[in-house]
Amino acid sequence: MAGNFISPRIGHFPLYPDHRKAFSRNKVFSILTQELAKSARSVKSDLIASREAAGVPYGVAVASILKKDFLYLRKKPKGYNTRNVIEGMYRKGQSVVVIDDAMSTGGDKKEIIKTLTAAGLKVKGIIVIMDAFYGPKYRKPQRWLRENKKYKFIALFTWPEMMKYAADNKFISKKLGDLIIEQLKDPLAWQKVPANWKRFKELAAKERNLTFDQSFYKI
Repeated sequence: MAGNFISPRIGHFPLYPDHRKAFSRNKVFSILTQELAKSARSVKSDLIASREAAGVPYGVAVASILKKDFLYLRKKPKGYNTRNVIEGMYRKGQSVVVIDDAMSTGGDKKEIIKTLTAAGLKVKGIIVIMDAFYGPKYRKPQRWLRENKKYKFIALFTWPEMMKYAADNKFISKKLGDLIIEQLKDPLAWQKVPANWKRFKELAAKERNLTFDQSFYKI
């Protein structure tokens, strides 16, 4: 999806991979969940967990494929009845693999690990579909997970890899793919240059496989 989108982590950015649409494409969803399950099987855990909202459908599917019990994690306690953050049945000492849709700086993953650890569970790994994998100056806040020997981190692909694959397979043009890969190297610097947005709009307008957010027309 093309437009002028806003992220709390990287500010304004031009192309949004709307992976939530995979929920409604059974073939795509099946491929993703089978690959996630393959990765989760290699880590070996007692339980699968996901935090609301986008990661939950994938986590439930992976747990079903692997025939493991599933934990649903809330971002904050439910405001009535049980007021739980962790929904589901577990025993202290059990091991968990977390399934999620994406990884950016990983701040939410720290919260997930903290929640599960406080409940007496052992987190063995984090598995995501897409790793944003921004440029070198952004790697430090992501390093705590990518280079952490305590937790196994697996991503099916990175955002730059997805752009290259899309261009190589002519889903988007090579020029657009290269521009987005360049933007991902330093998102905060890229967004401050008007010429970058102008070039993006020129290229994106010619694409057949993009959808266009209303913000695209205001660039």
